[in-house]
Amino acid sequence: MMSLDRTHPLARGLLCAACMDGPGPAAANLIYPHLLTGATALGGLATEITAPHQDWYNRLGSGYSFCLWHDGITLSQAWDIIIVVSDGVMSLQRYGSNNCLRVYHNGTGYTLPNVLLDDIAAPGLLTCVWTTPTLRVYVNDQQIESVVCYLAPKTDSATSTLILGGSTVLGRFLVYDRALSADEVGRLHRQPSALFDRLRRWPPVVAPAGTVHELAGSARAVSSVSGTLSVRSPEPADVPASEDRRPWRRAVLCNGACVDAFQLGTVLTRGWFWTRRAGCTAVYRGPTVEEVDFRQIVHVAEADVQLIALSAHLTPEAGATCCYVVRRFNGHGDEEHTRGAAVVVRMGDDGRPAPAAPNDVFALHGVQVAGGRVRLEWLYCPLDQQAEPVRFNVYGDNGGGPIDFDTPLATVAYQGRRFHRCLTDALPDGTHRFVVRAESADGVESEPGPMVSCSVRTTGPESVTILAAEAIL
Repeated sequence: MMSLDRTHPLARGLLCAACMDGPGPAAANLIYPHLLTGATALGGLATEITAPHQDWYNRLGSGYSFCLWHDGITLSQAWDIIIVVSDGVMSLQRYGSNNCLRVYHNGTGYTLPNVLLDDIAAPGLLTCVWTTPTLRVYVNDQQIESVVCYLAPKTDSATSTLILGGSTVLGRFLVYDRALSADEVGRLHRQPSALFDRLRRWPPVVAPAGTVHELAGSARAVSSVSGTLSVRSPEPADVPASEDRRPWRRAVLCNGACVDAFQLGTVLTRGWFWTRRAGCTAVYRGPTVEEVDFRQIVHVAEADVQLIALSAHLTPEAGATCCYVVRRFNGHGDEEHTRGAAVVVRMGDDGRPAPAAPNDVFALHGVQVAGGRVRLEWLYCPLDQQAEPVRFNVYGDNGGGPIDFDTPLATVAYQGRRFHRCLTDALPDGTHRFVVRAESADGVESEPGPMVSCSVRTTGPESVTILAAEAIL
């Protein structure tokens, strides 16, 4: 049976992880914090499933996400359900005899006109993400619905149950007590087994015959792993250690005293011994999450530190952006290899931290269409964003002069990772410039991105005078 990787970034806020397309315990045993269930046979588990009361049913008050891998959902009768949680406090079901779905929060119904029965009839991933005040619905990795939905599905019931319905076969089922981002939904669609891969284990211990070694340690970041291991071996074992298990030791012994060795204190023992019995916390940095330099530690703090104060030369300059990743070493000098504890810092032009803002748009282009109007089109990538946008503001220069950032020409709702389009009103002849900025729910806009120019011409070309010539003999 597969293990649940609790150190994975997608495990944050996970309440339930049911892997039902492989052998394991009964699917009704959705017990927190074990989080892992299975099916009694390969191929998935046929619904309907009714699970008894669990504590996590009552923990969905500040937002939630449901991810359901299915073999095609069929709702043949009016009001057939897909999921019901907590005595009907939250449910997702067919909207009567209509061809769409409807969600209920504390008895209040919200129609999902864009989520049609045909959208869930084929095998795939169905994801519902709720955070005040919006409910977003994804089919596979595409958002197809966004509705205002104010009431949180929270209850203090001691008898609440979970029901999974619809005529289908379930493969996997995830429940979060937070709202997933569009990028996280896309990653789950591309890598459905990401959370269920086996945890990475340290290399086997070399133990001489007839001896017992007690090993105790911990490695913590966004999660914690600790324990005691007793190893008995009837004969010597000869298993080489992983090459990257303790890079600080290899660097000192082979390449001299390196910067990391000075930071960690291992240069004092020439790399032979680990001096920090309580472990420590290391800080790395880079311009982006993907470009963090894990070959150089910029700061080391105690293992249980909750607040890290960096030196002035490690703080981004005015107008700059920097990503910091925190990793911890255990008492044996073994370092975790995750990016779960990462933060991006953006500084304003005044040298102070800039307000959390969405990313800039890109690939902006425009073209004139009939009626002297301009059609603009652009892309938005949610990777590494500080705040999720709720809309895009389109600004123009009114045919000349500076861009008017006080009054947008139009606003376009954010609909996930896809092309967004805007059709302007009729514009006068001339060359017009446009800028599109993403805006968060707090009213903070992204920096002005690329500017596009488009010529508008509503009149036809001037008439041509046809010349006549004749020969005079």
